[in-house]
Amino acid sequence: VYVSEDLGANWIRLDSVWDDPFVATIPYPGATVEPHVRDITIDPTDPDTIYAALQVGYMLKSTDGGDSWRLLNKGVDCDIHTVVLDPRNPRRVLVATGGSDSRNGRAPGRALYKSEDGGESWDPLAMNIDRNYSVPLTVDPLAPDTMYSAVASGPPGSARRRPGGSETIMIRTRDGGATWDPMELGSDYSRDFPEGIVLDEERPGWVCAGFRGGSFYLSEDGGDSWSLLDLQVPGVINVTLVHA
Repeated sequence: VYVSEDLGANWIRLDSVWDDPFVATIPYPGATVEPHVRDITIDPTDPDTIYAALQVGYMLKSTDGGDSWRLLNKGVDCDIHTVVLDPRNPRRVLVATGGSDSRNGRAPGRALYKSEDGGESWDPLAMNIDRNYSVPLTVDPLAPDTMYSAVASGPPGSARRRPGGSETIMIRTRDGGATWDPMELGSDYSRDFPEGIVLDEERPGWVCAGFRGGSFYLSEDGGDSWSLLDLQVPGVINVTLVHA
């Protein structure tokens, strides 16, 4: 983890993320590898509170701007990919995970979890959806009870071996995560998987999903209907919206 205090002109490496001895020994299937950060999320009301999602290493939390970190590993899947905070209540934390512990019977949920106490305890989400792998998770900034995600039958390796590919289901909640329902994209998208979902604060209801294979889907009515955009890139690993 690196931090800049001069708009990116200089960077300082935060070696404090290694202070917990568990971090140096995070197990990866088949090997022990150096852990890597999948996501960093900062509390909008308290910039000293930072969450760092670790690949198959749970997550770290700092409340002093990165000087020290604490491992959050109770009641949640180990493979945390994305961390989002409710803008009205930043102690409400939601995560999208790779479902590694779910597939091995070591976690109570499938792919999505929610905490009401800043990550101290967790409740599984979207248990009505029979999928256990996720990456994208986005809160509507104009209506925070509405969130978007996508879940698949397993990680990319298993999708490549499966005739049906990822078996993706795009999902949405309108009640803060209590219930989740599939969205219909109107074409055969399920073999591929969206690595990023973005919403536009200036255009209510505008949602765009970028898929691993390089295609993009757009909804202008909050996910009720979707269209495949006339846009194709070699591949997508993340999606960011920038207003020119």
